[in-house]
Amino acid sequence: DLMDEPSEEDHGTVTLVNVSYNKDGALQETSERTNLWAWKVPQEDGSFAYTKLAGDVRFDDVDFAYEEGKTILHDISLFAKPGQKLVSGAFLMCFKDHVAVFSDCAINLNPDAEQLSEIALQSAETARAFGIDPKVGMLSYSTLGSGKGPDVDMVEEATKLLKEKAPDLPVVGSIQFDAAWSPTVAATKAKGNDVAGHVNVFVFPDLCAGNIGYKAVQRSSGALAIGPVLQGPNKPVNDLSRGALVQDIINTIALTAIEAQ
Repeated sequence: DLMDEPSEEDHGTVTLVNVSYNKDGALQETSERTNLWAWKVPQEDGSFAYTKLAGDVRFDDVDFAYEEGKTILHDISLFAKPGQKLVSGAFLMCFKDHVAVFSDCAINLNPDAEQLSEIALQSAETARAFGIDPKVGMLSYSTLGSGKGPDVDMVEEATKLLKEKAPDLPVVGSIQFDAAWSPTVAATKAKGNDVAGHVNVFVFPDLCAGNIGYKAVQRSSGALAIGPVLQGPNKPVNDLSRGALVQDIINTIALTAIEAQ
């Protein structure tokens, strides 16, 4: 039925503004910071309609704009789920025969071991939310001690913390992507490990690796990448890349609606 609806007409830029209620109980724009927000929608006759923004959102001291002088959002922060220590971004990577979770591909530049273990926990929960039985791979350039270095040490410490926090969660780390992905490679590099070769939640050690990794897989394999799913907020909040296509937007809307159920 939605596909049969007429297209909306664009009468100008829709902006998010602070509002207050006038004496008649109607919304009106204000220059004061009221923590009450509405979409300001231009009308054909030159007037504006205001649609109140609803949801568990708190506005504090953060401005957001793509161009100087064109602030899109200001004073924004999000309520976190109880017990959450950070927000991270995961992608649902949809292949022909299965779906995997890649994280963090959007938020945390250089997480430490504690943060990486939290990202892994969040990503496992995201997998469960979409019917995936999580098997977590803590990615590195080393597989179970084959390489050395401070980056490997950090991933192995994160793996240790993750096992302490979720002892029943199947996890392997540190592990290289090929050994995490391929049972054939795992038989050589991680012989006897039940998780290696069957990983479906891939936790990258930093944002550089995660962002490159999901884009490389997306573009080279043809996998559908949906996200990033923001992990940690108390309500579903998701993002879109500046290069998002119409189908990407539709997929993200559907994903957000599913999360809200």
